Amino acid sequence: MDTWVASACLLCSNGCGLDIAVKDGRMVGVRGRTEDRVNHGRLGPKGLYGWRGQRLGRLTRPLVREAG
Repeated sequence: MDTWVASACLLCSNGCGLDIAVKDGRMVGVRGRTEDRVNHGRLGPKGLYGWRGQRLGRLTRPLVREAG
């Protein structure tokens, strides 16, 4: 891992503080920020595991149906 980037989880309405682990310009993990007053270092299941969907099987460009 190269660095941790401070951010917030937007997968539900809480807006929990989290740190994003970055390696080679790609997201490789997350952790809750202990000093955050909303979540006190804890993350819900969406925040803890939801980031994995961003790298597995996601479309990178729109699919266009041609000829019908």
